Amino acid sequence: LTDYLDFSDPAAIRLRGHRICIEDVLYEHIYRALNADELAARFPSLTAAELYAVLLYYHRHQAVLDRRLAAWLDHSQRAWAAQ
Repeated sequence: LTDYLDFSDPAAIRLRGHRICIEDVLYEHIYRALNADELAARFPSLTAAELYAVLLYYHRHQAVLDRRLAAWLDHSQRAWAAQ
């Protein structure tokens, strides 16, 4: 997975070579129920291998990433309300 995911900043796991964080992909997959084909259309700059790497990492670390995604959504909503 390290070929596809950049763990150098623990606060933001990104797809290697992109500015896209895993939370961006996971939000679309979990909350909008997008499947792999729909994710590919939503993120055309990502390869199928990159998308599957995010999904595999999620399924291997689901509890941790569910908490991380909930915190990310909470932060986003508070930032939106503050604006």
